[in-house]
Amino acid sequence: TDMVLMDVMMPVMDGYESTRIIKEKSGSVFIPVIFITAVTDETALSDCIDCGGDDFLTKPFIRTILRAKINALERIRALYVTIMGQKSELEEHNHRVNIEHHLAEKVYDNIVYQNKKD
Repeated sequence: TDMVLMDVMMPVMDGYESTRIIKEKSGSVFIPVIFITAVTDETALSDCIDCGGDDFLTKPFIRTILRAKINALERIRALYVTIMGQKSELEEHNHRVNIEHHLAEKVYDNIVYQNKKD
């Protein structure tokens, strides 16, 4: 799933709980959630963000605004993917540096040990 359009009021499970589950199950993958809802209460709209939603629109909505929000979240997702790739590269680099450091310590210890024997 690339993006979720969510409503607050749904028959089996409300949108807040659904969003929490989606965000939890997606792990390190960024899946944007936009609430499109008839709810206009400020607290309820704030809850859309608090539960993990990334944006919201109230019904009736303007398609141009929805498209702009979708485009913005697609740009954010692309940045997120870039950052996660850089994070992975840094972790790999750090791992290699630690291995090299450990190897250098062993070489140094062997040199010191050999000098003490002579």
